[in-house]
Amino acid sequence: KCMETKYKRGLDHTYLILELPLLYEEDYQMKMMQANRIEGLLAAAGQGVDGKSQYFYEISGKTSLRSLYEKLEISGDELETLLSQILRTVHNVRKYLLDAGKILLDPEYIFFEDGKYEFCYLPVKETDLCKEFHKLTEYFVSRVSHRDKKGIRIAYQLHKATMEENYNLEKMLEKIEVL
Repeated sequence: KCMETKYKRGLDHTYLILELPLLYEEDYQMKMMQANRIEGLLAAAGQGVDGKSQYFYEISGKTSLRSLYEKLEISGDELETLLSQILRTVHNVRKYLLDAGKILLDPEYIFFEDGKYEFCYLPVKETDLCKEFHKLTEYFVSRVSHRDKKGIRIAYQLHKATMEENYNLEKMLEKIEVL
């Protein structure tokens, strides 16, 4: 299932649109997201168009993680902030009976503004949160500042921990936060 990424810029809003070749079904997840402002998730809407599903995320004034660190390196402190916000978002999503595995952890779909990270929640996502987090740790290893000992330690510890089979994402993040 190939996901297509588009951007729609209006006069005062910018949207990220994820389009999938699936029939759109409005389920409890979208209703839950629209009825509640879930901290850590981007505001989202969904619709069906020509037999496809489209999900719209409000990204006005926000920068993707990929753009943010295209030319800059990530420091240990920045990694800690991002990790604690991933953990908090996972907890928040579960409070609303949503599946944390449907949070997109690709740097292109993580957005930053005013010290806060926000994530796309994709109701039809099928990939595993742990596999996706492992890919994110590979990104950290490639973007971490090699002059920042703390950053290097966190990035490599995470990467190593995510290579173990059946690791627990939350336990691992909580352990690293304490370090």
